[in-house]
Amino acid sequence: MNKLDSKEARVFVGVHVRRNDYQKYMKTHYKRGGLYLSRQFFIDCMNYFREKFTNPLFIIASDDHAWCRRNLHFHDVVFTNIASPVLDLAILGKLMRKNKTNRK
Repeated sequence: MNKLDSKEARVFVGVHVRRNDYQKYMKTHYKRGGLYLSRQFFIDCMNYFREKFTNPLFIIASDDHAWCRRNLHFHDVVFTNIASPVLDLAILGKLMRKNKTNRK
């Protein structure tokens, strides 16, 4: 049986991918700048939740939607597609599980 066909409740997992403003912040505050988290980092995090829960759905919010669509497009992923960071964070704040990255 496909995990998505399971009758278990769906687990929503918020993923915050911060790229554009984070890079600018790091260059301003640190001489060598900042490093982006790799595609593999996010895949490993998502796989952790895939192993832990039967039916996760990843809600991805980001300031770099193009990168996310190229690198994190899977059958159990949806993108917020909202042009408002405030609404993105409000959505993520309501989810059951969160994977936050690059906090200041």
